[in-house]
Amino acid sequence: FRKAVNKVILANRMNKYTGSAKDREFLATVAGLPKDQLIAAVLKHARELEAQDKAIAACYCLETVLKAHKHRPILVEFVRICMSLERYKQAADTLETINKAQKYKNAENLSDLARCIFEHEHRKPTPDLGAVERAEGLALKAVELDKNCANAHINRGMLLNLLGRADEALACFEVAVELTDRDHIPHVNIGNIMQIKGLYE
Repeated sequence: FRKAVNKVILANRMNKYTGSAKDREFLATVAGLPKDQLIAAVLKHARELEAQDKAIAACYCLETVLKAHKHRPILVEFVRICMSLERYKQAADTLETINKAQKYKNAENLSDLARCIFEHEHRKPTPDLGAVERAEGLALKAVELDKNCANAHINRGMLLNLLGRADEALACFEVAVELTDRDHIPHVNIGNIMQIKGLYE
């Protein structure tokens, strides 16, 4: 476990965060816990850190544990926090692990992978067109796997919108609105697209 901590410290130096004394103390206390207790303690700690606006510290703790234990709930939480920090490459790499285990059959995780790949490439000066094409294919596959997965429609809509295909994106967001009333993202994106089109009613 100590080797895992050292690897993450080195990897995080690029992000200028190598873990606080409290982080390392917490990781030392959970290192020997049984699997279920370890997962519960790490998830609780990460969410508490995030609630205190310490998402980078939460990411550090989750990543450190993942170097030694690839438990799915921790993988999923790590992805969520990486996405909130716009660390799309880390999120995509972790989602590849999750999706391989699920044989690329989970619409929600597949659509998140598509979004992370595309967001990562979209931020590059010269995007990898092969990766962009793969992201688009994964987004479509996610919708085909589960037409009732609102997240799949939202992520595909976001990808299409960034590709400049506003009409197709709008259709995706409208489907998402029909599927869920708990997510503001499709509403915001519909509003943005309508504003750009000059449709104010």
